[in-house]
Amino acid sequence: MPLRPLPAAHRRRVLGERPGAARGIADRGGPRSYRTVGSENGNLRDRQFCGDCGTPIFTVLHERPDVVIVKAGTLDDTSGLRPAAEVWWRRAQDWLEPDAARPRFEGDAA
Repeated sequence: MPLRPLPAAHRRRVLGERPGAARGIADRGGPRSYRTVGSENGNLRDRQFCGDCGTPIFTVLHERPDVVIVKAGTLDDTSGLRPAAEVWWRRAQDWLEPDAARPRFEGDAA
């Protein structure tokens, strides 16, 4: 299942369909989870991480249960990923220029 990239100004995330993206991780023993509340919108987030080292793996947004946000640093090869949107723009570094070809969001992508 191909993943769709969704980079942010200060971090990189990758969107994928929840069942397909989570399957490979679960086959290896499964991540641990904790629940947070989004500071922007108050929606619940399930944050999955490696139970051995604590590395963030992916996040499930309760308002978008069909999507999982995979932390791109957990992927072996990101060379085929291309930016699809710019999120959290209000936190972007001063030297970043917006790309008019991509949708831009000041905070969470709605």
